[in-house]
Amino acid sequence: MTCRCGKTIPDSIIKLAVDTGRNLRCSTCGHGTLASSPILKAVGGAIKFNGSNYDPAHDQKRLSKQIGRVYGAMIDGGWLTLDEIHQVTGDPQASISAQLRHLRKERFGSYSVEKRHRGEKSHGLYEYRLLAPVTP
Repeated sequence: MTCRCGKTIPDSIIKLAVDTGRNLRCSTCGHGTLASSPILKAVGGAIKFNGSNYDPAHDQKRLSKQIGRVYGAMIDGGWLTLDEIHQVTGDPQASISAQLRHLRKERFGSYSVEKRHRGEKSHGLYEYRLLAPVTP
């Protein structure tokens, strides 16, 4: 997982935070993440993915890291296209799109992922932004 300042947070620290329930705080920028946050639990491997082709032995760690990279790229709330997210994360655009759908799910935090056209509608280019979940 990457903090919004760009610093990589080691998997061992994420796992420790999830296992102990302690909050994470970036040593570079001071940004904090709640250990109970669904996205942190997903990155730490505590939330399982699923699907018809899902193989936990092969996919859990890969998808956990991937959702963390997508979340890290989107957390500042800016508008980004799939290609721009790809430029930050290195992940394929189809995988990024799937992770954005996951972030909308309750078990991954019920984040609001907004989508709008960028440029001419006829070009079919969309951009996305991630907003904090709305709590009742």
